[in-house]
Amino acid sequence: MNISILLERALPLSKNILERIESGELTVFGGTIRDQAGRIVKHLVFPPDGQSNQKTNLDELSEQINSTLNHTHTEIMGQLSNQTAILAAVNIVSAHNTNETIGKKLEEISDKIDRLDKKTAEIRDDIILNKIIKFSEIKSSSLTSIEEALYANKVQTDPQFIRLHIIPLRKTFNNLHAMLMDILSEFSNKKIIDGIEFLMLIADLKNKSSFVLGQTHIRLGEDDIAQEYFDRNTDSNIILRSRLGLLKKTGAFSPH
Repeated sequence: MNISILLERALPLSKNILERIESGELTVFGGTIRDQAGRIVKHLVFPPDGQSNQKTNLDELSEQINSTLNHTHTEIMGQLSNQTAILAAVNIVSAHNTNETIGKKLEEISDKIDRLDKKTAEIRDDIILNKIIKFSEIKSSSLTSIEEALYANKVQTDPQFIRLHIIPLRKTFNNLHAMLMDILSEFSNKKIIDGIEFLMLIADLKNKSSFVLGQTHIRLGEDDIAQEYFDRNTDSNIILRSRLGLLKKTGAFSPH
C-alpha cells in the first residue's frame, strides 16, 4: 500500500513525526512507524471504515443532548419570566389594596406616640412637683443646717469640728441647687408662674446656704472650695434671671 494513502487514512500525526518520516529518520512499516534500527516508535491508529470524514454516533448524541438542553433552558426561562410578571402584577394589586389600611395603622401609631409623649411629660412634671410639695420639710431642714453652721463658726475654733457641722449645710445647698435647676429646665412657663413663690424661696435659701458655706471655708483657709460654691451659686442665679427675663418679655406675668 502506498505510504501516503496509509498516512491519510490514519489519525493525524504530530508535526515532529511527519518531519522525521520525510527526512528518512523514521519509516512506515505496516501499521507502525519505526526508526532506522527497526524499533517501533508509534502505532498508526485508523478510524472505523466509512467514518473518517463523518461524525460518530457519540458526536450526534452529544449534539442531540445539547439541542435538547438548550430548548429546555429556553422554555424554563420563558416560564420564569411569565411567573415573575404575574407575581409583580399581584404585588402591585396587593400594595394598592393595603395602602389605605397601612395609612390608618400609621395614624393610630402616631396618635399613640403623641399620647405617650404627653403622658411622659406629665409624669416628669409630677416628679418635680412632688419635690415642691415636700418643700416645707426642705425649708425646715435648710434653716436648721444654716443655723448649725453659724453656731459652729461662732463657738468653735477646731477646724475638724467645724467641718463636721457644715456637712448638713452642704447637702442642703446641693439639694436646693438641683431642685432649682430642675424647675428652670423642665417646667413650662405656666408651671413656673404658678409656683413662682416656691421658686424664689428656693433661690433665697440657696443663696444663704452658699454664703455661709463660702465664708466658713474661707475661715478654714480653703478659698478654692469657697470659690466653687460661689461659682455654682452665681451660675444658677444667672439662669434664673434669664428665665424670668424671658417670661417678662413674653408678657407671661401680665394680669391680662
